[in-house]
Amino acid sequence: SQKLSDLKNKLNIDVKLIDNSYKYSFAVIENKLLKSELSSDIFKRIASDICSWNQKISSSPQVIYVLDKDLRGVHQFIESLFDEMIQYSENIPNNNLTFEEKVSIRKFREFSKFKQIKSEGRLVCPEDFGFTLFLEYESRFKTTCLNRTVYIKRVSNIDSLIEHLQPFENKLHTAGIYISEDLKRLFINKLCNLSIKYITSIGNMDKSIFDSPFNCYFLLKELTNMVFIDLKEV
Repeated sequence: SQKLSDLKNKLNIDVKLIDNSYKYSFAVIENKLLKSELSSDIFKRIASDICSWNQKISSSPQVIYVLDKDLRGVHQFIESLFDEMIQYSENIPNNNLTFEEKVSIRKFREFSKFKQIKSEGRLVCPEDFGFTLFLEYESRFKTTCLNRTVYIKRVSNIDSLIEHLQPFENKLHTAGIYISEDLKRLFINKLCNLSIKYITSIGNMDKSIFDSPFNCYFLLKELTNMVFIDLKEV
């Protein structure tokens, strides 16, 4: 930010400034894996990651990337996630939103409707403010207004995804992944090059030990090239 740049310019050359600003998280799901028996509860796990803390912590996903060659499978994905989010919201409803939060969600939805009219995406949400899913056809990484508001985007391969994440290097917090073993090692190595903090399984993102960017782990990360990886099944 401009304020951070201005502060750096004022500091003595021997002073190191550590940026502990907000970090951003995302999920990556390989669509072909959703047809396996092991994926029977994957949408419940995704919903858990979205709804836990209502995205108020840095490890909550703001974007879900779906690895697929075309959009047909991604449309099916958002429909299945919508059904699970409805069920999840009935059991664990969203918190009491402030007027400002409702305005932000409404603004996000209205902008999404406009993009839908232009055939640039698809908005899927209930009438209330329980949650908002927007399938955006362009794949650039974006942040949302939180409170269970999520972008869903398609990418055709890992290299394309890394390209979209590159502008957020050093700003990435947690990646929740559900991808095949042959892609996993390649993807993890590329994420480490972007200075991500934590890599874990879908359904485990809210358990990140980096629950806040304002703690000692982020200071320690500035002193060593440290990435935590926890890919156990949940």
